[in-house]
Amino acid sequence: MDVSQLIEFSGIFAPLKELSYFTQVRVSSEAGTIVWRNGADLDPDVLYAAIAGEAIPNYEQI
Repeated sequence: MDVSQLIEFSGIFAPLKELSYFTQVRVSSEAGTIVWRNGADLDPDVLYAAIAGEAIPNYEQI
């Protein structure tokens, strides 16, 4: 999956520009999504919507 459409490679996501770092991704059962060792992760709902080709769900403000 091409995550460049989901994130900007700055801040916590800056290291992901390097393929050698990006490939260190792992699935966290605790977070329920993919994560990198620096704490970067992708929202599981956004990730699912992108993979499934669906609109990103809207969340009501509390």
